[in-house]
Parts: sequence; C-alpha cells; structure tokens
Amino acid sequence: MVSGGVDIHNPVNVDMVIESVQAEGGVNGQVYAFFSHTFSGGLLIPGGQTVNSGMFNDVNLTQGVFPLLDLLPLDALDIHVAATVRIGQGGYLLPWLKISQTNVPFTFKVA
Repeated sequence: MVSGGVDIHNPVNVDMVIESVQAEGGVNGQVYAFFSHTFSGGLLIPGGQTVNSGMFNDVNLTQGVFPLLDLLPLDALDIHVAATVRIGQGGYLLPWLKISQTNVPFTFKVA
C-alpha cells in the first residue's frame, strides 16, 4: 500500500462533485495500482477547471513495488475509473460513471 493523488479536469461548463471513486492504473491490460475512495462531502471541481484530489493513503500496488519500477521510463498509465458523480445545479446523480483514458502521465516519488 502506498499514498497517491490525482489531478482531475472537469471539461464541462458546470460544477461536478465526485462523491466516490474506484480506479485502476496499468499498461497493456495489466493492472499495477488500484484504489477506492469516498470523499467526505464530495470533491468539487468547478466547470472547466482542474483540481487535485489530495492524497489517498490506500493505493494498492497490485503487482508490488518492483514491477512498478519497470513503468518509470513510460511516464504514463492507462486509467479506468468508476465514480459516483453529481453534475450541475441541483446535482444530477450519475451513480456509476465509467471513464477510461490511455497514456495518462504519472510521477512516482520515493519519500
């Protein structure tokens, strides 16, 4: 288990509130990291803006640390997310919004 955080961009012109998220990151179908998190009060992302999630303390390195080190030269992961999200005025609920994005840049720091 390690800590991690993400920057999340809201591409639409209305506010988005993420209530909970499950995400995995990997390469070529192989998962290297997984986390599940519920945001107390939700994570507000204003329309057209990018917000940092803050640190998650429960990121599971599913293959361990050493296989992840092989990914460092790639500088990118494929990300698959399922989130509970509220969109716009009054908060229209999307209970299991699935998003996938390939070649997402990542950084790895050892403390």
